[in-house]
Amino acid sequence: MAELGISLASKLIEVVGSEAIRDICSIWGYKSQLDDLKDTITTIRQVLLDAESKDGKLCHEAQDYIRKLKNAVYDADDLFDEFLTLAELRQQNKGGKLSEKVRDFFSSKKNSLSVAYSMSRGVKKIRKKLDSIASNHNTFGLSIDSQPIRERREETCSYVYKEEVVGRECDVDKVVHMLLDSGSHESVSFLSIVGVGGLGKTTLAQLVFNDDRVRSEFPLRLWTCVSDENANDFDVKKILTNILESVSHEKYDGFAMDLVQSKLGGLIGGMKYLIVLDDLWNEDLNRWLSLRKFLMVGGIGSRVLVTTRSKRTALVVDDEFKYELEGLSPENSLRLFEMTAFGDKDKGTQSLNYSELVKLGKQIVVKCSNVPLAIRVVGTLLYGQNISKWRSFQECDLTSLNNGDNEIMSILKLSYDNLESPLKACFTYCSLFPKDFKIKKEKLIRLWMAQEYIVPFEVRQSLEDAAEEYFSILLRRCFFQDIKMNEIGGVVSFRIHDLIHDLAQNVAGNDVVSLNSIASSLGDDVRHIFHVGSKWKGSFFPKCKIRSYVRDASQINLPVVKLVENWIFLRTLDLHMLDIRTLPDSIGNLLHLRYLDLSYNYPLVRFPDSITKLYNLQTLDLKGCSDLEELPKGLAKMVNLRQLDISWCSELSHMPPGLDKLSCLCGLTEYVVGGGNSGDLENLRALTNLRGSIRIRISENFRCVEESNKFEEGYLKRMKHLDILGIELVASKNHETLLEKLEPPSSVKVLELMFYNATTLPTKWWRGEDNMTALLPNLVRLELEDCSNLLHLPLLSKLLHLKSLSLMYLKKLEHIEDTTHETVAFTFFPSLEYLRLSNMNDLKGWWKREDANCNVWQPSFIKLSELNVVNCGKLTSFPTCPTLEKLTLRGVNEELRSSLGKEERLVKLREVLIDNPDYLKSLPTRSLTSLCIAENSELESFS
Repeated sequence: MAELGISLASKLIEVVGSEAIRDICSIWGYKSQLDDLKDTITTIRQVLLDAESKDGKLCHEAQDYIRKLKNAVYDADDLFDEFLTLAELRQQNKGGKLSEKVRDFFSSKKNSLSVAYSMSRGVKKIRKKLDSIASNHNTFGLSIDSQPIRERREETCSYVYKEEVVGRECDVDKVVHMLLDSGSHESVSFLSIVGVGGLGKTTLAQLVFNDDRVRSEFPLRLWTCVSDENANDFDVKKILTNILESVSHEKYDGFAMDLVQSKLGGLIGGMKYLIVLDDLWNEDLNRWLSLRKFLMVGGIGSRVLVTTRSKRTALVVDDEFKYELEGLSPENSLRLFEMTAFGDKDKGTQSLNYSELVKLGKQIVVKCSNVPLAIRVVGTLLYGQNISKWRSFQECDLTSLNNGDNEIMSILKLSYDNLESPLKACFTYCSLFPKDFKIKKEKLIRLWMAQEYIVPFEVRQSLEDAAEEYFSILLRRCFFQDIKMNEIGGVVSFRIHDLIHDLAQNVAGNDVVSLNSIASSLGDDVRHIFHVGSKWKGSFFPKCKIRSYVRDASQINLPVVKLVENWIFLRTLDLHMLDIRTLPDSIGNLLHLRYLDLSYNYPLVRFPDSITKLYNLQTLDLKGCSDLEELPKGLAKMVNLRQLDISWCSELSHMPPGLDKLSCLCGLTEYVVGGGNSGDLENLRALTNLRGSIRIRISENFRCVEESNKFEEGYLKRMKHLDILGIELVASKNHETLLEKLEPPSSVKVLELMFYNATTLPTKWWRGEDNMTALLPNLVRLELEDCSNLLHLPLLSKLLHLKSLSLMYLKKLEHIEDTTHETVAFTFFPSLEYLRLSNMNDLKGWWKREDANCNVWQPSFIKLSELNVVNCGKLTSFPTCPTLEKLTLRGVNEELRSSLGKEERLVKLREVLIDNPDYLKSLPTRSLTSLCIAENSELESFS
C-alpha cells in the first residue's frame, strides 16, 4: 500500500535538493524553506518504509493515516513537478529571464513575480500539510528509525509426506534423470529448479532427495535451507557450517572459516554426494563463486541441487542444467483441491450439497492458477465450511483472504520484498492491467518512465537502458510469463501470472484500479485507472488527481474536452482508437503529461499549436493515424520527447524543422523526407541516440545535392543502437549516392530496401567476398523489394546470422550470386530458415556458371524450413533443401519442380501450396500433413 508513496518520496528528496530548484528558489528568496521541507519528506519516507514492512498488521486508523500521508506526498510531487518545469524552462533561456514560453505554462499568472509568490505560497502550504501529518506517526506505532523487518520463510528440511503430493511424478523423473545423467565433465555439477513462489520447488526437491534411485546413487545426501532473500543473508561461512553440522551431527558455531572449511573437506572430500541448497536468492556471480569453490571437493558424479525463484540465480549457478517448474495440470489441481477441501471423500459424498460443492470447487480451483500452495491453502480454509462460505469465496479473489490466514500472499510477497524500491514501484504499477492481459513490453517501459519510476543504476546510464534492466530483473525473477519474442530476440509482450497479479493488486491498494465504467466520483486515493469498458457515469469526468488513464481497445464516445479540463495532473493519457478529428486547445495545459497515445485515430489530420506546450512529454504515439498530414511545426520545442511513433501515417509528406534539436529522442519509427534537398536528411545525423526501428521514406520530388566533405560518415553510422532499418527510395534519381549516404550501422539486424532503381548496390556493400559480412555482421533478416533494375547482389551466403531472406520484384536479376561453388562450400547460409523469391522474371539460377559442368558439388541449405517461389518462370535449378518443411510453388517451370521434388531431397516436407495439381507428380506426398492447391484463383485445401 505504501510503495508508490515511497517511490515518490525518494524522487521528491532528489528534486528538492536539485540545483535547478535551489537556484530559482534562491532568486525568489525562499531557499531556506527547501532544507526544512527536505527533512520532512525524508521523515515521511522512513515512516512509509516502516508501514510497508508492517503491511497487513496495521490497524484501520493507521492505514487511514498512511493514506493521508501518501496523498500529501502526491500533492507535493504535483507542486514540485510544476516548480521543476518552471526552473528548467528558466535555465533554458539566456540571461535567466522568463520568456513568453514560460508564461504560456502559467497563463493565469500575469508576471514572474506573481509566479514566484504563488510558488512560495504553495511550498509553505504543502510543507505545513506534510509537517502536520508526519508529526503524528508515533501515534500509530510507526517509527522513523527502525529498519524494515522482512519475514523469513520457515526453515525447510528433507522430509516429505508423499501421500500429500499430487501430480509431480513426471517432474521427479525428469529431475532424477538430470541428476543421474553422466553428461557433465566436471566431478561436481550443479542443477537448479526454478519457478515462482508456491509452485512446490522445495517439495519437488524433497521428493527427489528421497527417491530410491537417488538414495542408491549418492551415498551421502545433505540438505540445507539457505533462504537468503536479503543479500546480507548470503553468508558462505553459515552455509558451509550448516552443511558441516548436517554431516557431522555436531555444532560448529563460532568456529573460524578456515577450520570449518578444513573439517568439511575432511568429511566429504572425495565422496560422491548430493547437496540440496533450498531457497537460494543470490544473483551475484562473485558471491556464488566464493561458495562454489568449497563445494567442488566431491567425488566424480557429485551433484548440487538448488531451488530458486530467480532465473538469474539459476543462470549464475549453471546455465546448462536448469529445470523450470510449471503449475499442476487442471486435473491434478482439482485432485489436490478435493483432497484438502473434502478430506475423507467417502464422508464428503454423504453431504446433500456434495455435488454442488464439487461444481463450486472447480470454479474456485481456476482462481488458484494451478499453483499447489494456493490450492492447498484455499482447500484447507474451505474444509468443513457450509455452502454459503464456498459461494462467497467463489465470488472473491485470493487477496480477500484475511491477512492472518493468507499464507499465499505471504509466500509470494517474499519475492516482492527482495526488490529495490524503484523496482517495487514498477511491479506495483503492473496491477493496472487486467488479469491475463497481454502487455506490450515497450508500452509498459514507457509508462514506467512517464511516472518517473525509473532510476538509472549508473550516472551515465540512459533511462531506456535502465528500464530494460528493470524489466529483465522482474522477468528473471518470475514475475512475468508467456513471453513472446520477436525475430531479433527481443521481448515483445508478456502476461502476469494470476497469483502474481493478485500480489501486485495487494501491494497497490486503492492507488491502482481497473474499472468497467467511470463514475461521478472516484475517491481521493485513486491515481491510476485502466478503463476496461465503454461506459462512464455522469456527463463529465469528475475533477480528481488521476495520473494514469489507460484504455483497452473498445471504441467509446469519450468526452475528451472534459477529461483534459478536469484531469490536469495526468502523466499518462491513452486516447487511442477514438476517431478523434481534432484535439482541444486545452491539451497544452497538461503540464505534467509525459505519455500521450493517439494511435489509430484515423480522422486526425493535424494538431493545435498548443500541443507544443507539453514540455515534459516523453512519448507521443501516432501510429496508424493514416490521415495525419503534418506533425506540429513547433515539435522541436518538446525537448524532452524520447519516443515518436509515426508508423503507418501514410499521408505524412515531410518532417518538421529542428528535429536535430531533440537530443533526448531515442525512438523514431519513421523519417519522411519531402521535396527539399539532402539538408532534410542532415537532421538525422544528430539523432545518435536512436534505437529500435526506423523506416526512412524519401519522396519522389526529393533533390539530392552535393555536400562538402565536412562529414565523411553517412547519416546513420553513429546510431549504435539501431536494430531495424527500412529504406524506401521513391526519389527518382541518384539512388546509389543516396543509399551510400544511408549506409546502415553494424548494429542493424533487419534491413528492408524498397524501390531502389540503380543496377548495383553501393560499392561498399558488395566489392569483395566478405564486404557484406563486415558491413552487417549481425543481420538476421534481409528484404529487397521492387528494386527492378538490380543486376547484381553482394555475396549473401556468408552472413552467419541471416535467418530470413526475401527477394521480390527484382525483375532483371538473373542470378543470386556470381561466385562459384567452391568459395562458398563451407559457409553457405549457415542460419537461413526462411527464403522467399517472388516475381523475379529473369531469374535463372542461384549461381552464374561459366561452364555446364553439372557434376560440380553444390552446397545445401542446411537449416531452411520454409521456401516460397512465386512467378519465377525461368528459374531451372536450386540448391538442395534437406530440412524443408513448408513449400510454396506458384508460377514455376517443370524443370525446377523436378529438381526440388526428388523424394530423397524433401524427407521432412509437411506443408505444400501449389497452383497446379500436376505439380504433385514431382513432389513427395506421403509425409504431407497439409496440401493446398490454388487453381483458377480458387483455393482447395486438403489436410
